[in-house]
Amino acid sequence: MQQTLSILFLAAVLFTSCDRPDCTNANQVFTTNKPSSNQYVLELAKQLQSVDQSKRTYWIKGYEKIGEQEFLNIYVQGDGLCAQTRLLVEDWSNLEFLHKAEGKGYIGAEIQNLRLELRTEEETSCLVYVSHDAIFD
Repeated sequence: MQQTLSILFLAAVLFTSCDRPDCTNANQVFTTNKPSSNQYVLELAKQLQSVDQSKRTYWIKGYEKIGEQEFLNIYVQGDGLCAQTRLLVEDWSNLEFLHKAEGKGYIGAEIQNLRLELRTEEETSCLVYVSHDAIFD
């Protein structure tokens, strides 16, 4: 009986450890545009500037390869912000384990202290991965 309860408790912890908190988007730009669109990316960059870094959380949604470019799809939450985005990753050295697995097994993991930058070329903008402190799976 004790062993069964321990197994059930462990299973509950494992299944809930990768759940990001629920959030509700109230921003029309995020509702009416795709996360890859220029308007969405620019609005998200603006919102990220207004939300304190310590109140932001990032959660892995998946991995994506488009042509020669590789992306990390993430959820961004915090202080009223509820969005998702596609981060261009040019240097996978700090994310080598995730890159090899193409994100599999890391969906739902939290990325702590993610740092990114906005890159704009002509009429196209994208967010680019810079670094992070840790990933909690």
